[in-house]
Amino acid sequence: ASVRKQLYGEERPRAVRSLPAVHRVVTVRNPAVERALTELRKVVNAIVRQHGRPGRIRIELARDLKRPRQERKEIAAAMAANRRAREEAARKVIAESAGRISRPGPRDIEKWLLADECHWECPYTGKPISFAALFGDHPQFDVEHIIPLHRSLDDSFANKTLCELAENREHKRNRTPWEAYHGTDRWDDIIAQVRNFQGRFAKVKLSLFQTPPDEINSLDDFASQQLTDTRYAARVATRYVGLLY
Repeated sequence: ASVRKQLYGEERPRAVRSLPAVHRVVTVRNPAVERALTELRKVVNAIVRQHGRPGRIRIELARDLKRPRQERKEIAAAMAANRRAREEAARKVIAESAGRISRPGPRDIEKWLLADECHWECPYTGKPISFAALFGDHPQFDVEHIIPLHRSLDDSFANKTLCELAENREHKRNRTPWEAYHGTDRWDDIIAQVRNFQGRFAKVKLSLFQTPPDEINSLDDFASQQLTDTRYAARVATRYVGLLY
């Protein structure tokens, strides 16, 4: 069995022909999400019976479905551009590592893109970021959330940047940039660094760096009330329909 695992990797479960009842395969403790998955099962199984298994299934959040057609097209175009940027970043990581990183993972690609965005300089300390310091066996820079994850629920690229390891863990810690640096003699230098960011999220990140605590509290309320159910539903739905494949 161990030799088979080494040769072929983890054994994947056999695909099902139609989605089974939710409670048989997914543990869901949220009634709203369970109802959503039950309705999803009805729709997907009806499509499978009529047309066969789809070649691809996209999971979209409810708030995305309400967007105008043109806005959805713009989002799709941005996603395509993002995919190309990630593919290019993967090639650069492979080349720069001289093959040591032969298959860059999502984390590697994210690090490269974040470093490019801040011109390979730590926005908090101004220290230069070398490839070895970012990708070596003993990384000297963290990927950190501008607005702490537990307060924003935002784990997207738009809420991330790089920070020198000691600075992140000893000073910035679990605070926003405003809370950690506003009013200090370093604040203006940090904002000047962030103003120099490049890429499509540059303005968003500048805004996050300058967001005061009272506005973060309103973001906390919105995130906890509006985003948790839909994000959880999307994740579970992806695993659920994945049983078909």
